[in-house]
Amino acid sequence: MNNLPEPNPDIILKIEEANKWKNDRLNTYELWNNQLDKLWHDIDNGTLDKNGEWYKAIKQIKEDNPKPDNLEELHGEIEEMITAEREAGP
Repeated sequence: MNNLPEPNPDIILKIEEANKWKNDRLNTYELWNNQLDKLWHDIDNGTLDKNGEWYKAIKQIKEDNPKPDNLEELHGEIEEMITAEREAGP
């Protein structure tokens, strides 16, 4: 029998909102072995700079999934929601 309270769906949604950019990036990055292979080829081709394939791929992922400008604000809202729920009690 589970005596833990159900998680607040509003808090869950706010956490998902705050982490969406990060999760989207993680789901888009290539596997490590493929990234290392791109790096190896960039080194071998002398393009281990902003012209390399690895850099361009990572840059595109970051541009397509930018970190929100209001991330600190979102984290503050989450903390406030959690604090309010704790203070309200069961």
